Amino acid sequence: MKFASIARRYARALFESARSAGRSDALSADFEAFMEQLRGSPELEAVLHNPALPAKKKQALISALQQRAQLDPLLHRFLLLAAHKGRLPLMAEIFAAYRQQVDAARGLIKVDARAAAELDRAQCERLIARLRELTGREIQLSVQTEPALLGGMVLRVGNRVIDASLRGQLNKLHTELAAG
Repeated sequence: MKFASIARRYARALFESARSAGRSDALSADFEAFMEQLRGSPELEAVLHNPALPAKKKQALISALQQRAQLDPLLHRFLLLAAHKGRLPLMAEIFAAYRQQVDAARGLIKVDARAAAELDRAQCERLIARLRELTGREIQLSVQTEPALLGGMVLRVGNRVIDASLRGQLNKLHTELAAG
């Protein structure tokens, strides 16, 4: 939990800097490109995450990447700071938290739904409309089928989980019966 809090603080600082400079969307695209580079090169990721490698060498590597990829200067400075503070291993969490900040500024909420049965288009549209009505924000819905839920669905809205599945209800009933 401590690392998630650190990641959110770094993401918030980066977002506020980018927003005040009017570059939150451009920086978001560059940040995504940088993360793709990391994911696409396990060797690069291992070097940047290596605690034995001095921060100066990591900063030199980041500057070399910046020259090649032409990253936003604000992102470049942020990455240099993260290297100096030993926060490069948290980059995936920082990126996810940054994306949440950008989405929130746009009025967008990402909702992950796990449903017992496949949802058709009309069901998805009704779910989006209901969530939009409840939150007052735009919804980006991602749905996965999980037959083990037996019926219903589980929604993850930000950090909140809403379990409306049959399996969840049966587990709750079992717990209540076992408690006496």
